[in-house]
Amino acid sequence: MKNFVKKSLTKKSGAFLIAGISDLMLGILAGVFAIALGMAIFYSTRSSSNVLQFQSEIIQLSSRVSSLYTGSAGYGDLTNEIAIKGGAVPKTLIKGSNLVNAWGGTVTLYSSDDESSFFIEITNIPDEECGKLAGNQVNNWISLSVNSSVLSDDSSTSDVINLCNAGKNTLKYEAR
Repeated sequence: MKNFVKKSLTKKSGAFLIAGISDLMLGILAGVFAIALGMAIFYSTRSSSNVLQFQSEIIQLSSRVSSLYTGSAGYGDLTNEIAIKGGAVPKTLIKGSNLVNAWGGTVTLYSSDDESSFFIEITNIPDEECGKLAGNQVNNWISLSVNSSVLSDDSSTSDVINLCNAGKNTLKYEAR
C-alpha cells in the first residue's frame, strides 16, 4: 500500500509539474505576444502622428513663406537660409542650419523659374507615408509631384500609391 501511494503521488506531482511548465510557457508566450502587439500599435500610431504633424508643418511653412514674401516681386532669392532667418520655418523642421523632415530626409525651398511661385521639396519619405502625404492633397497646391511625376486633379488614390513605391520617395509641393 505504501508503494502504491508513493507511486500515485509521484505520477500526480509529475503531471502537475508538466502542467505548471506548460502554463508558464503559455504565460510567457502571451506576454511576448502582448509586447509585440503593443509595439506594433505604438509604431503605427507614431507613423500616423508623424504624417499629421508633418502635413501641418508643410502648410505652416507654405503660409509663412508666402507672408515673408508679401509685397515682393517674386520668390527669386528664396533659400532655406533666407526662410530660416526670416522666421518662416517651423522650429520642428530645423536641425542646425538644415531643414529636415520626420524621416531624416531634407526639406528644400526654392523659387520657380519665373519666380512667381516656390517649391517645397521633401526627400526620404517612406512609401506608406508618401501615399498619406500626397493623397487628397492635389487641390491644395499649384502642383504636387511624386518622384518627378506631377499629379493631376483627377489622380486617384491608386495612382498616388503606385507612384509612392521607391522605398524612399521625393515629394515636391508648389505654392504661392
